[in-house]
Amino acid sequence: MRSLFLILGMSFFLASCSFGSSSKTPIQSADPTNPAAQTAPVVSYTEDLKNASYKIKDTAEFENCMKPSVNMCLSQVGNELARTQKSPAICDELMDQSSKDSCKFGVIMIQATESKDIKACDVLSDNYKHECRLALLRQVAVDQKSIKACDALSVEFGNGSGSMDQNIQNMQIDQCKMNVLQSDASLPVSECASLSDKNMQTMCTDLLKTRVALPPALPPVETETNRPVTTENVSNLSGSENLQNVQ
Repeated sequence: MRSLFLILGMSFFLASCSFGSSSKTPIQSADPTNPAAQTAPVVSYTEDLKNASYKIKDTAEFENCMKPSVNMCLSQVGNELARTQKSPAICDELMDQSSKDSCKFGVIMIQATESKDIKACDVLSDNYKHECRLALLRQVAVDQKSIKACDALSVEFGNGSGSMDQNIQNMQIDQCKMNVLQSDASLPVSECASLSDKNMQTMCTDLLKTRVALPPALPPVETETNRPVTTENVSNLSGSENLQNVQ
């Protein structure tokens, strides 16, 4: 009897082990031919540096190579994050003030262009604020298809810090007007006379004359449904059809 209980106990133990092993999820073996089964190793650049030979990384040549690369990556990624998230605050994480100002200019320009609010430029430093306002004034002139709106640039030039040669100012105003003329096919060639520079006037005239004109509208095709009712048409019909068409 004792032997019988021992045999039954061993059988139950073996059955339990067998059940437990069969209920486990089998471990999938790595398959090099299956991209889904492969996990790309995550190796930080710091690991690469740690494992690199000190005979290379502890040299002035390596330092001179690394420094501009690190600065470039910091600036590039900082600008990209700031513009993607439309957050000027990220620009403050950059190393030097010139990089911060340049980064903020890119973000604010996006915001100002989307909102078409020239006051958005006012948070920038003087030089970038001036450039931002000029860009918005050009956009407003094109959006309004107004050559006269380009004259607002001359006021902004007067308010800007520093001095700009008058010829350069006139050239930028003329370029603004050219952008307006090219954006609106309905504006006549005679508007080119509003440009201050004679060479620009000639170029403007030549460009506008080469604009592709719309072909003249074709006469409507006459069909039975839109053919006008005449005496001749009515005579070709009979009985009630004549009366119906005349009415």
